[in-house]
Amino acid sequence: DEDGGRGRRGRWKTLHGNRGGAERHGKVHATTNEIPFERLKKEGLSPLSREHIIDKINLRRVQKDCLISYAGNQYSVPAEYISKDVAVVALNNMLAA
Repeated sequence: DEDGGRGRRGRWKTLHGNRGGAERHGKVHATTNEIPFERLKKEGLSPLSREHIIDKINLRRVQKDCLISYAGNQYSVPAEYISKDVAVVALNNMLAA
């Protein structure tokens, strides 16, 4: 083989780079003028603490009186959701639907 045994795969890699490695993140972003992978390192992000992790999303059907039941309580939702299922998420002692 003329290309040293690399075949099509080797030629593709030469043209397109290793998509899973640093070459993929090596281009300078047009807006930030930074390399995204390098900028990510500077962000100083940390993992979410346990209380911010959603364990379960519950589905509830909105009744004709605009109420849903959750954990023994009733909560009102906008009338446009009557007879529809809504996702209910409890997080930090707050309820989101």
